[in-house]
Amino acid sequence: MRVQAWIGLIAGLINFCGSFWYIRSMFWPRAGMVRSRPQRVTWWLWTVIGIIVALHYYESGARQTIWVAIAAIVGPALVSLLSIPFG
Repeated sequence: MRVQAWIGLIAGLINFCGSFWYIRSMFWPRAGMVRSRPQRVTWWLWTVIGIIVALHYYESGARQTIWVAIAAIVGPALVSLLSIPFG
């Protein structure tokens, strides 16, 4: 695996961690904080934007760093789906 592939994978994991912490705050907020309530339209738009970015990555041949774009789809898509019952 080349260096660019490793950097892309690490960047994708970091990107996904942000979504993980947001999803966590929807169920288990920290002391003194209220639960997060995601806005459906916003998170569905972020999911669509992530799909557009991933398609652009794929078409331009940036397959080693596509993990960033995949994380930009998976994280917001999870929040989007969870926004239906919890939003």
